[in-house]
Amino acid sequence: MSKDELVFYDADVLSSFLNIGESDFLFNIFSKIIILEPVYNELTNMNTPELVRNKVNELVDKKLIRVMEIEVQSKTYDYFNSIENGKYSNGKVLGKGESATLAKAICAKGVVASNNLSDVAQVVKKFELPFLTSSLILAQSFDNGIITVEQVENIWGKMLDKNISLPNSSFFDYYEKTYELDKKEFNVFWI
Repeated sequence: MSKDELVFYDADVLSSFLNIGESDFLFNIFSKIIILEPVYNELTNMNTPELVRNKVNELVDKKLIRVMEIEVQSKTYDYFNSIENGKYSNGKVLGKGESATLAKAICAKGVVASNNLSDVAQVVKKFELPFLTSSLILAQSFDNGIITVEQVENIWGKMLDKNISLPNSSFFDYYEKTYELDKKEFNVFWI
C-alpha cells in the first residue's frame, strides 16, 4: 500500500502523537491525515489538553489535517448509525468518533487508525479493514528504518510519560512479545 492510502484516524492515535509534539513524525510517513467531524469534535473539546486542541486547529488551518463530514442519507451515514448502535459489535455501543472512522473506512475502502482495540476490533475484523495503532506505526517505522532505536524508545517513553495507553512498558517489550501477535490478529496496514 502506498503513502497516499486513505487512512482515517480515530482521536486516540492522532492525539498520542500530538500530545508529545510528534505530529511531524506522522507527516513523514503519511501524505495526509484525515479525520471525521466527530473525531475533530473530540480533539477540540474543552476536555482535550490545550496543546492537542491548538495543534489540531493549527494543522487544520494549514490544511495538513483534512476534516470530513458524513453526509446524511449516505451509505457512510447508515454504517455510522449501525456501528454506533452496536450492530456489528455484539450490541456494544461505540462512540461517535470510532463509529465515524469505521464507517468511512468501510465505504472508502480505507485504513482505520485507532488504539481503542476493545471498541473497534470486532468491526475491523468483520469488514477485514486494514488497521493501524500507535504501536504498529512505531514498529513498522522502526522495521523500515524510518526511525532509529533511540528515536522509537524516546517516542514510546514520552507517550508513557503522558499516560498514553500502550500495550507494553517499553517499545522492545512490545516488539519482541506483542508485535507478531498483532500482525497475525489484524489485517495490518503496511507503511
